Amino acid sequence: MARRILLALIMLMSSAPTIAADDLPLRHWGFGWDPGESGQGLTMRYRFTPVWDLSLAAGPNDYRSDGEARSWDDDDDILDDGATAWDDARREEGWVRLATGARIWRQDRFAVSAACGLTYRWSNGARQGRSYRSYSDELWDYYNTRAQDDFETWTVTLGLRPSWDVTTRMRIEFEAGLAFDRTTAERVSETWWDSFPPTTREEATSHDRSFRSFGTFDLWRLKFIFWI
Repeated sequence: MARRILLALIMLMSSAPTIAADDLPLRHWGFGWDPGESGQGLTMRYRFTPVWDLSLAAGPNDYRSDGEARSWDDDDDILDDGATAWDDARREEGWVRLATGARIWRQDRFAVSAACGLTYRWSNGARQGRSYRSYSDELWDYYNTRAQDDFETWTVTLGLRPSWDVTTRMRIEFEAGLAFDRTTAERVSETWWDSFPPTTREEATSHDRSFRSFGTFDLWRLKFIFWI
């Protein structure tokens, strides 16, 4: 599949007329696909001049899962036959990124821009569960769990953005460079039996920082910009 995509792009490049982009009217607005470091999403770009541009990208990553189960066996001594056990999990997650670029080199269809960006990523997750258990040799009761975990990450990136103008309306590019991350995470969990008030509560907060490089050349990390 990847070879077919590359072959199609090469055919597009070879069939399109060779016209210097600076000789054409500047198309200011562009929209496309941005599989950035923080996740996949859509991007909108505005070019002030043929050299300077500003981009805004964002994307969601939400999910929800509900499950319910019942179990039986042939042992009459088991008291949990047919008791309902259920589990509910959800997570709301997303990211938004503001980036700017300045072209520093160009040769025909190929160009390289210096790029810097600021990304904010957040996540709010919750999970609840309920099952029928034995908390002693003879006593059975419903056991409940509840957990909430939230985190937010700020990322500053600085790097290079090679690009290739396939046609006058389509551009392919990727980024490589350095990134600084700062993450704050909070987690709260509770467990209890129906016959008692909450018996266990745990709270945790963490602050993490990292300095790393990014920018592997993979097809799924290519950005596609379409000018209008």
